[in-house]
Amino acid sequence: MSINSIISHLRETIQKPIIRDDVVDVRAILYELLIKENWSLEDFTTLHLIEEKLDINKYLNCYYSPKWRRESSEILAEPWYSILSLLIYKKLVSDRMRLTNSGRLYKRANVLLKSLEKSKAQWLFGEGAIGQIILLEIKAIIKLETGQRDINNFAEQADFNKNGPFRTIPLTILYYEGPIARAYLQTLYSLRLKPTKIIHLVPNFDLSTGKPIGRYLPPVMRRYLAYYLQKFRIHFWSKHISKVFPELQNALIKNVSEKLNFSEATIFDANTDISLKRYSDDITQLLVNGLNDVILLNYLSVYPPSAILYTGGGIMPSALLNLEQLRFIHIHPGFLPELRGADCILWSNLLKGSPSVSCFYMSKGIDTGNIIFSKWLPALPLNFSAGLYETKTMYRAIYAFIDPWIRSSGLRHLVSINEDFSDLKSNPQSENDGITYHFMHPEIQKILFENYN
Repeated sequence: MSINSIISHLRETIQKPIIRDDVVDVRAILYELLIKENWSLEDFTTLHLIEEKLDINKYLNCYYSPKWRRESSEILAEPWYSILSLLIYKKLVSDRMRLTNSGRLYKRANVLLKSLEKSKAQWLFGEGAIGQIILLEIKAIIKLETGQRDINNFAEQADFNKNGPFRTIPLTILYYEGPIARAYLQTLYSLRLKPTKIIHLVPNFDLSTGKPIGRYLPPVMRRYLAYYLQKFRIHFWSKHISKVFPELQNALIKNVSEKLNFSEATIFDANTDISLKRYSDDITQLLVNGLNDVILLNYLSVYPPSAILYTGGGIMPSALLNLEQLRFIHIHPGFLPELRGADCILWSNLLKGSPSVSCFYMSKGIDTGNIIFSKWLPALPLNFSAGLYETKTMYRAIYAFIDPWIRSSGLRHLVSINEDFSDLKSNPQSENDGITYHFMHPEIQKILFENYN
C-alpha cells in the first residue's frame, strides 16, 4: 500500500469533523490538509506550527487560540495522529528531494517519530506496514549526513597559574545544584579562581513529586532537608551510573579529559559532594519556589550591578531579566545562532560530528540573546561500547558526564579572555537565524550513539 493510495482511501472514508469557528481547530486543519491536492504557503506554515507544538509537548490539544496557546484540555486522539504522521511524512519526502539543510530534515524526522508514537491506525501499522517504510525512510535520512568533521577552529585556552594564590573574579554564580553547576565551580577552582558570590537556590519542593518539603519544620531544618532531597534527586542518575556502570563513567571521563583538556581529578571532584565553601568566600542560600519566587526577585532587585552566571533551575523569568543592573550569562552546548534549544549536544554531533559551545547574555527568547562567542570543539566519540547499554542509559550518562564539561569549556574560555563580564562585546542574533531543536527522539539518539565515533 503506497502513501498516495492511503491518502486517497482516507479522503473517501474520513468524515469531516465538526468545526469550532472560535478557535484554532487542529482536527479541522488536518482534515483540510488531507483532502487538498496542493498545499499553499499558509498550509505549510500551519502544519509547521502543529509540528512545533507536538515537538515541544509530545502531544497536541484539540483547540488553540489564534496565538497558538492552549484553549482547552481536550487532547487530540486517533485517527488524527495517524493522519498527521502521514502528512508530515509526505512533507518529509518532499523536503528530502529539494532541501540541502539537513538540520531541517532531522527536525521534521524528529517530530514525525513523536507523532508515530501516538499513531495506532491499522492502515499505518497493520498489513502493508507503511509505518515500517516510514521508519526505514527516517533512518536513511539520518544516516545520510553522518560523519561530517570539517571543524577546525577550536583553540586551546590561555594558561593559568594553577599553583598560585586564588583570585576573586567579578562574577556571581546563581547556583542551582546539579552536574552543570558543580562542573562550573570545579572548573573555576582548578584555575585558582573564585566567584565574587554564590547565590545558592534550594527548591522548597520535591523535584520528583512537586510537593512542598517540611513546611512545618523550623527554617534551618527545612533548608537542610530541602537541599538534601535536591541533591539526591538531581544527582541520582550520575551516582547510579557510577555504581552500576563504572566502566561507562570512566570511559566518558577519560574521553572528556583527553579531548577537552580537563584533568581527570577535576572531573572526579565535580562529582563529589564537596562543600560550596571551598569555591567562594561569600555564599547566600535562598529557599525558593523556583526562579519565579518573589524571594529571589526581591533579593536580586537590590543586588549591586553584576554579571551573573546562570546554572539551571528552569526558564529565566522576565522579571529577573528586566533588572537593569544585572546581566545574566548562559553557556549553551550548541553553536549559536545555528543550534538553539534542547539536546543541542546531540544535535551538534549529529549535524557536524563534533560538539559546540556558545556563551551569550540571556534574553526573553530561547537562546536568542546577544552572543559573546560561539565555537566548535574537538570530536567526542559517542559510540564506544555501542550495544552494551540501553539508549536511555547512554543519554543519561552523556548529560551526567559530558554535557557539563562542554559547557565548562565555554566558561573556561570566557574567563581566560576577559577580566570583566558585565559589558562584554557581543553580537545580536535574529530569531530567524538557525534552527530551534527540541528533545531528540530515542530512535535518533540510537542512530547517533551507534554511528558516530
